[in-house]
Amino acid sequence: MGWKRRVHASFDWIPVLDDNEEDQPLPDIRIQHTRVDLDESGRSLSTTSFVPAPASPAKKTRTRYDDFNWNNEPAPLELNTTNYPFLDPVYQHFLDVNEPGPPRRKRTTEDDPLRKWCENDRDRYLRELIRLDGRGESGVAAACGLCKVKEPKLRCEECFSGLMFCAKCLVDLHVCNPLHRIERWNGNFFEHTTLKDVGLRTQLGHRMGERCSNPATAAGDNFVVINTNSVHEVGLNYCGCKTAQHRTTQLLHARWYPATPVTPNTAATFNVLEYFHLLTFESKASVFEFLHALMRRKNNISITDVPDRYEEFLRMIQEWCHLKMLKHAGRGHDPAGVSATAEGECAMLCPACPQPGKNLPENWRDAPKELQFLYSLLLGADANFRMVHKKVSSKENDPTLSPGWSYYCEVKKYNEHLATGFEKEERSTCVNHHAMKDANKSRSANLASSGIGTIDCIRHNFKRPNSIGDLQKGEKYINMDYLFLSSMSHTKFVCLTMSYDIVCQWYLHLWERMLGFLQPLHIDLEGKTVTFLVPKFHLLAHVEKCQTAFSFNLTQGVRRMDGEAPEDWNHKKVIGLGSSLLRKIKNTVPERSEQVWSFLEFSKSLPADSVLKWSEMVERWEKDEDEINPFVATVTRVTQHGVQLALAQEDAANIEWEGGVTIHDDISPAMLITLGLELESQQVWLKYDSGKLDGSATMLQLAKMQERKNSLCRRINAWMTVQHLYMPEIAPYNLPLHLPSSLPARVPCPPTLLEYELKLRKAQCYEALDKLRDHLRLWTHMYKYKNKNIVGQRANTRCQNMIHSVQEKVNASATMYRTARAALMKLSSYSIDDEGWRVRLLTLDEEDICPLKEGEEGESEGTRTLSWIWKVVGVGGDSDNEGLQEALWIEWCRSRAQAMRFSEEVLFLHEEMRRVLAFLDWHAGWWDEQRFLFTGLSRDEEEGVIAYASKQAHIRCSMRSTFDRIWHSSHELIQLGIGANNNILDLDYAAGVDLLNPRLKNC
Repeated sequence: MGWKRRVHASFDWIPVLDDNEEDQPLPDIRIQHTRVDLDESGRSLSTTSFVPAPASPAKKTRTRYDDFNWNNEPAPLELNTTNYPFLDPVYQHFLDVNEPGPPRRKRTTEDDPLRKWCENDRDRYLRELIRLDGRGESGVAAACGLCKVKEPKLRCEECFSGLMFCAKCLVDLHVCNPLHRIERWNGNFFEHTTLKDVGLRTQLGHRMGERCSNPATAAGDNFVVINTNSVHEVGLNYCGCKTAQHRTTQLLHARWYPATPVTPNTAATFNVLEYFHLLTFESKASVFEFLHALMRRKNNISITDVPDRYEEFLRMIQEWCHLKMLKHAGRGHDPAGVSATAEGECAMLCPACPQPGKNLPENWRDAPKELQFLYSLLLGADANFRMVHKKVSSKENDPTLSPGWSYYCEVKKYNEHLATGFEKEERSTCVNHHAMKDANKSRSANLASSGIGTIDCIRHNFKRPNSIGDLQKGEKYINMDYLFLSSMSHTKFVCLTMSYDIVCQWYLHLWERMLGFLQPLHIDLEGKTVTFLVPKFHLLAHVEKCQTAFSFNLTQGVRRMDGEAPEDWNHKKVIGLGSSLLRKIKNTVPERSEQVWSFLEFSKSLPADSVLKWSEMVERWEKDEDEINPFVATVTRVTQHGVQLALAQEDAANIEWEGGVTIHDDISPAMLITLGLELESQQVWLKYDSGKLDGSATMLQLAKMQERKNSLCRRINAWMTVQHLYMPEIAPYNLPLHLPSSLPARVPCPPTLLEYELKLRKAQCYEALDKLRDHLRLWTHMYKYKNKNIVGQRANTRCQNMIHSVQEKVNASATMYRTARAALMKLSSYSIDDEGWRVRLLTLDEEDICPLKEGEEGESEGTRTLSWIWKVVGVGGDSDNEGLQEALWIEWCRSRAQAMRFSEEVLFLHEEMRRVLAFLDWHAGWWDEQRFLFTGLSRDEEEGVIAYASKQAHIRCSMRSTFDRIWHSSHELIQLGIGANNNILDLDYAAGVDLLNPRLKNC
């Protein structure tokens, strides 16, 4: 399948870098214009010129959120390319494609470093690596590199010098570095040893260089420390003085984390814990793999000689992650202690989501109805069946460290609800969404949970507080209801958009089921609006009614989004908001201009009275969903059976006036052609089913296939007997079906049969396209579900076989269409029937057979160019045909919806930027307040509390300053983007958005 990259309309990006810079008028824009003419001989002549475009008369000043003014002037029906030349996407596309780029620089050897290294440096590098296995420059020295007296036999692999020292000097050099790796020269080669064997004793509880008057050796004198470079055996002495602190405190002061709180014999450095903590987010490495890699750094031949501290390190990393979560949430600054932590308090909040009291204006609840979508919350429910939990432990051996303090709901309350709850089976009014999930239920016998359910912020893909829980057997309402209500218990909202792949069934009795929950989980729905939608990918697996009623693209106020949430951790999303929102602005504003322009051009090409009628219809539906849905087709689709009925009625009329061909008493001409098409269809399916059988087929399968072949042969022979009566020129020497379309031009055929087959072939094409689209939808749903949820060889093989069988149906439907269309092409040369079908029933190439979600690279649902197979509806015909008119109004409504979604996206991005800055302001102030809450601490502890809170406040202020700087030049672009043609889309209220934005203070 060929892909091509789409070139979008572009804008001139003019950044303003300095607040103190004087306002200067924008320079004129020079636009390249190329004119192409044809002379009398047909040759093309091109003339290129540069046209200066005047800058906007408005004075260009640095625009902030607090003094931002919106363009509230009514926009003209046609784009003014004089003042805004960049708003013509076709012209911009021409410039983007034809503008000459910078000349390519001449390539040098530095452009191919790998080849250069292989040819010139590989042998030299290898010799240097081998040289380091010897003593190097120290081999000629007979004295220690430090004292210059004793014979040097030791060297450190970590130190930079690479010199060799005697034992005493090496110990003195490593008092501050007790975890370096040491090598000893045995006369022939270096062998590994330890600083403990050399004589180094690490003293805790005293300043560096001080000796303890009463040192206490670690138990067994076999203390093990895990570091980023290896697993070390250390000679460790605790302080045994009367004023000595607890041994674990001494270890923590040295930045060594003890494995146990009582008599620890193992520790891990803070460095290795921080390193592995980050590694789990980025590489998903397991504790076992990471620890064994460290053990092999000490001895890559036999790790059995290295102390195994797997269970200890596993426990330490669990405690470390828990403590870091508490630290980041400010729980160490609360005088009430960790035990006073509230549910969900440790979860990292989304700065761009509406957070009342943190990033919303005081009067946000009083926003006009047209602006309430700016403060709406967008959530999505989903499940992950790869996150299984085996029955390998118990609550006593593996206690919960943070019961409901962050993202998981409180386990005790959740399990009590599951134990007492009762789920009533509800009859589905849509497709069976659980058909594939049932296949995995057999795995749940040996699992504590078969997966997890979650409620996420689908706009920014953040995990929410108390919104994750274990699933026992599939996605049951009793699980997902609790997670949804638990997540909403932390939220104040006026508008909510909830996305779920089976929302069309789940939401029907949701509020009735809510009454069975405890009162704290109830939602007060008075004065609130809740919209339920299906994610764009999952929408294709639903019935046609759901595809319009629960569509993101067709619903007001949901902006440009898909309802799918990728997996990443919240911290990276926070620090990436600056670049992600800026990237969205750069992409959305030009795309919004293109979508609006496309919609206006489409509207101008249609009759004005039709556009007015459709506008009134779609506006009524947007206000009241009980009105007629303008996105649902009502014209009955063409089917082969429908045409059969029409032809049968036509035969009856012919018999009445005795003008028809009545050669056979039981089979009319129309029935002959109909039976021929059925036999042709059976030949196609029999061919594909026969191809599935391979050498592993059983005798029973082969016997059934042979019976099908014999039955088809008998039916073909009987059909050809009747065919010979109507078409005596055809002799049944071969099995091919000699339908009128397959006859050579020299063989005569009754015109009635030609007309009958022409009508039936049209219907067969439409029906084959319907089947092709249905099979593509099913294939897409099954393939995506397999990648996300199916694990294990058995389940994968079973699912892959199902996908393969669907692919065979896709191929068969495509073959059926191509056969029918080829017949149509030949029949049209004999018929006087209109050939309007040619513009709808196009040639089906392989690149046309693609799922609805696939398009050009980088395109999405609202921007892509669809394959023509998804645009064929109704019978078609002239412009007065009802099916064509309905197709036009549906396409017009969709074009309008796309333009409105992009307009809403521009407004919402502006609000998101404001919210992010306001949230960082609030969070910085919150950390400032934490500095002096905890009193009665020691001097060192108090200084640490103040320092950490000050650092966190500084980080938020720095982030806010960075975001404000990189977003600064986008503000004017946003204003121009929403200022064009708002009245066409009924978005002229956009000018009032800034009235609700309070002034933001600077950090």
